[in-house]
Amino acid sequence: MESQQDERKDVKSKGSDFNGAGKSGDTIFTWDFSSRALALLATVTAAASVTDNSLWITAVIAFGLSHYLLSFYYAAPQIKFLVTSPAHQLSGVTLLVAGSVLYLTKFPLAIFFALHHAFNEGYLRRSTAPSEGSVTESVGAARALLHGLGFMVVIRHEAALRNIPEMLLWLGLAIAAAFYWRAIRNNRSISHTSATSFSSPEVLLGLVILLSLQMEISWLQVVFYHFALWAIHPIAGLSKQGSAALTEYLALTIGSLIGFFVMATTKLAGDFLDMAFWYGQFLFWSYIHIATSLALSKAHPTWIVRLFQPQAEAR
Repeated sequence: MESQQDERKDVKSKGSDFNGAGKSGDTIFTWDFSSRALALLATVTAAASVTDNSLWITAVIAFGLSHYLLSFYYAAPQIKFLVTSPAHQLSGVTLLVAGSVLYLTKFPLAIFFALHHAFNEGYLRRSTAPSEGSVTESVGAARALLHGLGFMVVIRHEAALRNIPEMLLWLGLAIAAAFYWRAIRNNRSISHTSATSFSSPEVLLGLVILLSLQMEISWLQVVFYHFALWAIHPIAGLSKQGSAALTEYLALTIGSLIGFFVMATTKLAGDFLDMAFWYGQFLFWSYIHIATSLALSKAHPTWIVRLFQPQAEAR
């Protein structure tokens, strides 16, 4: 997902900002906010337009497999580091095994994704605005907690959460919101004015939570938003690297999305490559992607990045 953004920076810009956007300012319309708003708009449009459930699931599967493929493609330098560094080979294998075990034991993917989603929303800015690292790190944990619990509140009707009292989720969300508000207030790097733009993702989260009071939102719809965000978010930075980099990215993104969608809707090998096969692939690679992203993406707390990506921290 996000590693395609992180590692593209290593290959193409050698330390320059990959996204080149999202700096705090006096306006809410930063790329950090705009990319999320566009992803949310794409999700709402897709969910409202595709009324056939099987077609919707196919679209999510195709988007997801495309996303996973590109994340590994752009994470090639970090994957090579994990494979060739004796000190980190075990950590890479451990993450692969962990993802496989969670898949085999059928650990609820919605809950596993909640952790991934929380880290992404909490630490996305560390990839888009390196100069604001101290700001992001100081508030990142509170933001991640807020978005993780916000996600669980939004999908509170899902079977994976049926054993968790709904009141407990709302209480957790309220406590997380208080922690986030306190973190913002105590961070001297964030002025009252810039707090508006810095907290723009939380504005969207609030809108989605309000929407969930009017209609049931599935976890796959939030997953679709996640895929859309990571398809849109790298565009700003790539456009600054030149037309070749942007064209390659768009071609790979659109081509792989269409390719997986066609394969998932066309029985190329009789009944073997049917929808059950592709859904199984989607589930397996979801667990693997989430687990390995800890070592491939910088959209995580600093201690995780330092643990798995010391070469990135050294730059």
